Amino acid sequence: MPEEGKVTLSSSHPADETGRSASPQTERPDEEQRATVKWVLRTSALGVALVIGLNVVLYFYTGAWQMLAVAAGETLVMLSLIPAHRLTRRGKLDAASHWTIFSLMLAFGVAELFHAGITLYLLASGVLIILTAGNLVLRSKWGAWLAATGLFAIYTWAVNQVELFPRFDVSSLETPYFLMIGLVALLVLTGLWRLIQTYRRTQSIRLRLSFSSVVMVLLPVVVIGVVLFVVGSQNGRQQAVKQLESVAMIKEAEINSWVDSLHKDLDSILGVSQVTPRVLVLLQTPDPPDSQEFWVRSHLQRGVEQSVRFEELFLINDQGQTVISTDIRREGGDHSDQLYFREGLKGFYLQPPGYFRVEGQVSAIAARPIVGPDGQALGILAGRINPTTLSEIMGERAWLGETGEVYLVDRNHILLTALRFDESRYIPLNTEGVNAAIARLGSGSLSYQDYRGEPVIGVYRWLPHLQIALVAKQDRSEALSTTNSMLRVVSYVGLAAVAATVVASLFVSQSLARPLAALTETATQIAAGDLVLSASVERQDEIGRLAHAFNSMTAQLRSLIGNLEQRVDERTRALEQRSALLEASAEVARAASSILDAHQLIQEVVELIRERFDLYYVGLFLTDEAGEWAVLRAGTGEAGQAMLARGHRIKVGQGMIGWSIERGRARIALEAGEDAVR
Repeated sequence: MPEEGKVTLSSSHPADETGRSASPQTERPDEEQRATVKWVLRTSALGVALVIGLNVVLYFYTGAWQMLAVAAGETLVMLSLIPAHRLTRRGKLDAASHWTIFSLMLAFGVAELFHAGITLYLLASGVLIILTAGNLVLRSKWGAWLAATGLFAIYTWAVNQVELFPRFDVSSLETPYFLMIGLVALLVLTGLWRLIQTYRRTQSIRLRLSFSSVVMVLLPVVVIGVVLFVVGSQNGRQQAVKQLESVAMIKEAEINSWVDSLHKDLDSILGVSQVTPRVLVLLQTPDPPDSQEFWVRSHLQRGVEQSVRFEELFLINDQGQTVISTDIRREGGDHSDQLYFREGLKGFYLQPPGYFRVEGQVSAIAARPIVGPDGQALGILAGRINPTTLSEIMGERAWLGETGEVYLVDRNHILLTALRFDESRYIPLNTEGVNAAIARLGSGSLSYQDYRGEPVIGVYRWLPHLQIALVAKQDRSEALSTTNSMLRVVSYVGLAAVAATVVASLFVSQSLARPLAALTETATQIAAGDLVLSASVERQDEIGRLAHAFNSMTAQLRSLIGNLEQRVDERTRALEQRSALLEASAEVARAASSILDAHQLIQEVVELIRERFDLYYVGLFLTDEAGEWAVLRAGTGEAGQAMLARGHRIKVGQGMIGWSIERGRARIALEAGEDAVR
């Protein structure tokens, strides 16, 4: 007999009911939903807590009550998550999921109600987060979270149409603005990451294809949108600052030109040939003739009327006393302690404009020396500046749009020129732009809230020779209108691309899933025994080739099953042959029991074996008394008789027969010549 073989059978079967399989599908759907709802609740609570903390910090930074209002509203949102958590613990997952979606709507709604300047980003991120959360916790009830998304979009539109409260423009705070947008973007990405992890475990090809298509479009749109937002905002602000700096430079140049004009006006008044001698007489004579005074006063009056930059001109002698003035009430006044008198004796000097409570208006004095024939200063010609001239210069608002303006402030924060949106005069201004200009005594730019509380982009320049600050500003919304329009277009295009991708992915996934579903249904029916069916082949792509291969496999299956009866017949005949062999074995046994002579018995047995088993030779060996030799006792045919005649024997342990006797085991030689049998 041949050596015993080992046959290894392999089979695949589903995991047993003990749950030892590592497949994630063994997790029950309600447990998976419970874990997902808990994750959404924890993430939402963390995001709301961060928003509360950020708004509290911004309240102390800005003092805006809207920050506290948002913090209070988000606290209510945090409290609203408690019932959702309790519903989750009780196993009411759908109710907890609906409550969670409502809380997310409330969180973004509160921020939109009191914050301005981030509507577009709150809308986009709110829609994405609501859709993501709904897809996670209410995947099969898409109508609920789509309705919630639509309600949130309508609410956002309504809030921007009818403002119930004054809203704080967060965009005026650059760092908090980017920080808030970054926080919302982080929450969106976290939700998308969880959604990706969830869809990786789904078994629906259609859902996986749709989700993959949307993600492949959404991620580039989000990344490009964020980059465009950051770069566009920076470029837009830089462009606005450059334009305002150009306006400020122009205004500064106009002020310098105005100062030069004041100098020239004073020079021209004294430049008339008849004026200087008469003025010298008035300054050097203690009691000059009235005619001289009248003539000089008339000349100065004509200078006021012609110049329009002065509202009063007067002569001061070297003792600081007013000798002649176009305002007779001021004649005789003492100016000896005034800086413009002391500096005016040295050369042209312009007193910095400032607000004088006694006069109740802005005033500035320009002075120049009156020199005698010996070059000695005998007094000064001074002019009180008309305050409206500065307002007229600042009032020209070219390149400032509908909201831009330029104004001057002295170092005491008092407004010197007219405002565009406020008729108040000579009021203190303490905006960030004014404070920065006076504190730094330099130039710069920043975003801040102006005297109206509106967010603006402004530049400031300190004019050291006048000791005043020049501030040019423009509403942020107008300054960045071009950038914001571009960003809105990009956002709309991005949303349209995502929407088109969703629709296209549904069609594509449907076109792929439908033939696969039909093929699966056909395979199920064939497995149930309907071998007549075949898969419909309507396309030549991979799915079509799969259908062809499936049909080929089905044909082979039908062929195999059709040949089953033939194989059964063959196996039946083989069994009949084995039955015949068993019958022959029985005959040998009967012969062995009926023949008493040992020599005759063994000879009869070998003959029966040869005949019944269709063998050409059978030999029977018995060992001698010593157990050393196997002696042939019976053999069939002439060969057997010849070996019996010569007493054929084989030493135990040698040859195939000796090996079998020694070990008590059967042995088969497939090639008789390769293993001695005699």
